[in-house]
Amino acid sequence: MSPTRGALVTGAAVTAAAAVVLTVVVWPDGSGSGPSGDTASPSGTSAEAAAPSPSRSYPMSSTPSAIPAVREHTAARGPGWQPGEDSTVVIAKGSQVLADEAELLAKELKIRYRGAEPARAGDVELALGAKDAGPAESYTLTVRDRKVKITGPDESGVFYGTRTLKQSLKADGTFPEGVVNDRPDRPQRGLNLDIARKHYSAEWIEDRIREMGDLKLNQLGLHFSDDQAFRIESKSHPRSVSDQALTQDRGPPHRRPRQ
Repeated sequence: MSPTRGALVTGAAVTAAAAVVLTVVVWPDGSGSGPSGDTASPSGTSAEAAAPSPSRSYPMSSTPSAIPAVREHTAARGPGWQPGEDSTVVIAKGSQVLADEAELLAKELKIRYRGAEPARAGDVELALGAKDAGPAESYTLTVRDRKVKITGPDESGVFYGTRTLKQSLKADGTFPEGVVNDRPDRPQRGLNLDIARKHYSAEWIEDRIREMGDLKLNQLGLHFSDDQAFRIESKSHPRSVSDQALTQDRGPPHRRPRQ
């Protein structure tokens, strides 16, 4: 063996021995970079596997956005609810009278309607409660376990609950976790239109009716007769009707017969 090669081999042996001593002395006391130390290995996998993954914590929910504002909201911690790809609208057993409300909500939220089926995670369930469960047109809207349940003593109450859900989703994207208990302040809540002095098309009035539903208004007043015009088609007195008037069906616009 040449001197140079001998020196290399001797140096390597000393280095290896030092490495062995370092391994034996450092790892047990937890101050090195081995499996028992505080410092992770180069890949970091050992420390990551040992560390528990923290559970997600949600802040207390806020009151949902709605017009008119809801009377009562009990806040809770949770993700809230928003429609997903697998979300559907269902009705509770014995609540078949709510099928129209359920189909309308499903169409508005762009999700499917499944009929009278058990609610799953991600679903909205509509249920009719007992008549004495609350005041007329009241409702309870609960968001829990990634599901929404709307109950009320009558169809109107459940419908108004769907309006609150629709409004809040449109405003915030997610309906907050918790429970809403809501009821109207007055039995009569309406809009009055003076269609005698100004003509409004049937389509325009229909749009206002849909807005009234969203705002939980329940009466529409049409002032259609005045000294300036008579805006409703009359089969018995057609000459009394103004040129611009609402027809009794969805036929062509009314035209007053010539004299």
